[in-house]
Amino acid sequence: MAKLSEDERQMVRELGWPVELLEDPQKQPRLVHSPEEFARALLLEDHLEDVVILQDGLKRAGLAESEALPPWLSKALDDAEGSVLQCLRQLEPAELAAHKAALEFPDDRGVQREALPRPYPFCLWDDTGATKLPESSALPEAWRDLSQRLVAAEALKAKGELDESHLYVCELRRLRERAANEAAAGYGCTEPTKSLCQRHARDWFGELSRWTLYWNCYDDGIFIGGRGSGKGLHVDQVLWSNIGKQWRGYKLMVTWPAGHLTAVCSKVHVCMRHHFTSREHREPASDVISRCPQRE
Repeated sequence: MAKLSEDERQMVRELGWPVELLEDPQKQPRLVHSPEEFARALLLEDHLEDVVILQDGLKRAGLAESEALPPWLSKALDDAEGSVLQCLRQLEPAELAAHKAALEFPDDRGVQREALPRPYPFCLWDDTGATKLPESSALPEAWRDLSQRLVAAEALKAKGELDESHLYVCELRRLRERAANEAAAGYGCTEPTKSLCQRHARDWFGELSRWTLYWNCYDDGIFIGGRGSGKGLHVDQVLWSNIGKQWRGYKLMVTWPAGHLTAVCSKVHVCMRHHFTSREHREPASDVISRCPQRE
C-alpha cells in the first residue's frame, strides 16, 4: 500500500493515532486491481480476518455516490460545511420524518452515548425541548424518527453535554419499507427494502451474487461522521462479511483477530477513553497502548 502523504500524516497525528501503525507493512489491507480479483476474493476465498480493497472500486462497479445515494442526501452533505449536525439540519421535515438513525457521541468520560428523547409518553412532560409533538398524520413509529433524534441532539448541545464535532450518524435508513429499485437490481430482486442505497454490490455482481447464501440489502445503514468522530470499539452484532462503500473523506478502521487479542483490546479501550475525549490532556496513542496491561 502507498505511503501516506505528508498532509495525511499530519491529519493522523492531530487525531492522536501513531503514523507508524498505519504505515506498518504487516498491517496493511490486501489490494486487488480488477473486479474479477475482487469477486474471486469475496465469493471463493477465506477473508475472515482480512480486509480486501478494490482500488477505485465505486466508480468501476457503478456504485459512485451519484448512482447509489439519493440526491437529497448528497445535497445535505455538500451544504454541511464538515459538521454532522449541520448536515442533519439541511434535511427537509419530510426526509427527517421518513428516516431513522442513531446519533452517537462520546461524553466527557469517553462513554459512548446516544441522543435520545425519553420514551413516549414520558417525553411529553419534559421541559428540555428534547421532543416535539408529531403531526397528526405522522406514522405510528414517529417517536423513533430522525427528527426526534435531531431535536434531542440539539437539546444536549444547548445543555453543554454534546460536542457536535464528535457526533456520528449510525445506520441511517428508512423508517418504513420502500419499493425495490428493480432497474438497478442485477438479478431481478424485487423485495422491498429500508435501505437508502439505490444500488448495491449484489446488483453489480448480477448472477454471480447467487453464489452467496444471503445478501443483506434490506436494512443496511449509512454512516456520516466529521473529523475525528466515529463508532466506538465494538463487536459486530452479526458475524458476516461486510462490503463497505466509502464515498467521501477518510475513515480509519482497526480490526483484530478473535481470541486473546480481543481481551487485550478491551483493556486498551479503557486505557484510551480519556485520550480520545479529553481536550486538556493528549498524548501519543502508541504510548497509551504500550502502558496497557497485556495479561491478567
